[in-house]
Amino acid sequence: MRIDDLSVLLRPRSGWEAVELGFALTRRHARVVWLSWLATTLPVFAVLNAAAWWLDLMWLPPLLLWWLKPAFERAPLYVLSRGVFGAAPGMRETLRGQFHFARSIWPWLLWLRLSPSRALLMPVDLLEGVSGPLRRARRQALARNASGTAALVLLVCANVEAVLAFGLIGLALTLTPIEFMEPAAQALWETLFEAPPLWAQLLLNLIFWIGASLIAPFYVGAGFALYLNRRTQIEAWDIELGFRRLVARITGHGQPPLALLAPLLLLLSLSLAAPPQAQAQAQAQAQAQAQAQARDEAAADAPQVEEAFDDTEPSLRTRPEAPTRYDHVGPGGSSDVKPEGGDRLRQVFAHEYREGTDDFVTQAAEVYEQDALSPVSTQTIWVPREKPEARRQPPRTEIGWLHSLGRGLAFVMENILWLLAAALLVLLIATHRRWLPVLGVQIERRHGPRQRHEDAAQAPEPLPENLLEAAQALWAQGQRRAALALLYAGGVERVAEATGEPLPPGSTEADCLRRARRLGAQGFGGVFPRIVQRWQSAAYADRLPSEAEFDALVDAWRRSENAAVGSASA
Repeated sequence: MRIDDLSVLLRPRSGWEAVELGFALTRRHARVVWLSWLATTLPVFAVLNAAAWWLDLMWLPPLLLWWLKPAFERAPLYVLSRGVFGAAPGMRETLRGQFHFARSIWPWLLWLRLSPSRALLMPVDLLEGVSGPLRRARRQALARNASGTAALVLLVCANVEAVLAFGLIGLALTLTPIEFMEPAAQALWETLFEAPPLWAQLLLNLIFWIGASLIAPFYVGAGFALYLNRRTQIEAWDIELGFRRLVARITGHGQPPLALLAPLLLLLSLSLAAPPQAQAQAQAQAQAQAQAQARDEAAADAPQVEEAFDDTEPSLRTRPEAPTRYDHVGPGGSSDVKPEGGDRLRQVFAHEYREGTDDFVTQAAEVYEQDALSPVSTQTIWVPREKPEARRQPPRTEIGWLHSLGRGLAFVMENILWLLAAALLVLLIATHRRWLPVLGVQIERRHGPRQRHEDAAQAPEPLPENLLEAAQALWAQGQRRAALALLYAGGVERVAEATGEPLPPGSTEADCLRRARRLGAQGFGGVFPRIVQRWQSAAYADRLPSEAEFDALVDAWRRSENAAVGSASA
């Protein structure tokens, strides 16, 4: 695999940025991805439904197709893994490539089928081809910071598949007129779920297959992009690719100052940019000025609004009204209808006030009997002779398969809960020495030295006694990097012995050079910088020294040893 051929921009991304990258890759290679998916799933769908029709088990094909999803996801993964390097395969090449994945797919169809990180970890088995402890270590390293995102992507894609499937079922209701909606929904439910005929069961299987076919390639693309992102973070692909491009640009043009032009321009732009605090302060001042201006405009508009209300007619102004009291007048009239507070009315109206006559009372009663003031309607309804309690309830239709499915899910969930309870109990017992002291329970500590468990990593191999002869032998065998590495390791050990202080773990080349300066430039202190320079050129720039330069390093080492022996004997 050559990362130079990658058609995507390598940079560390967040989990959801990587998911979006996977969706974009799937859209770019959509034709080959979906054609390969149809070529692998459609024949299996037809065979499974034919066998289920013959066995009268039409509920079985969706379950088997769901279980075989990892096998079907090999084709989109093959297309994306080649297409990301700019070599998108054709249909024939994709179908032939499925045979290379046949052996590695079995774990994902058996004990790893329910893994929530399937899309993230399946490329380790299918693309890298590792096995044993190395494969287990690779899975753990990749899933360390991306398993949560992979599980959420699986959950989202599963829900979208279900929404698409039920949306296709509900599409029939959207085409039904509103007055026929209720009987159409009842007929649809009875046809598809209560007593479905053969064609309805086949239609349901087809709908669920369509939903899976639309979403599954996007799920594979998201998992593959998460896999690429984790490898970029772990193996620093972006940094390595940047160094390669930098070396190629410098060696190709032979003008190192031009290589520094872009960083200088970047530093200049950063120096001219406003500080973040100043930008934030300027934004806050702008917002405050905008709010003050809005308040001033609102205050200026308020008098105009009041004047507009004052110009309205008095009859249109809002004023509280006194509660109105209506006196009931029966059909036969009422002779005792008299306004309350007659004396007050006489005081207000003086000589204009007159008592109501019988004709007025009769006319008022007729007015109140009009439909506009006393709306009364007669409605005739049919009342059943039998009492509502005695009516027979319609027989309820039993959905046998739905009850069986519910009982099965209840059984599975009950056992899962029991397993979780058992795992929690085991965890509490295993960690009782940590949480019991919190509750105030004293635990007797074990006496004696604690056994030290060594890490899986082995200690570094000791250097050979004749280090220079061993390095020359490796050089003669063509292992030039190994020879330089041996010289560098021997030089570090010699610097530590000569100074009398061991170097701390994780020391860099610069730390070793600073320690070697104590030896002086005449002895080994002048040879070690040359060894470090040759080693860095070989390790980081892939520039190996010539045979004459290597022999010169070995001779300088020997001369420094002889000089050290001579000074010690003197």
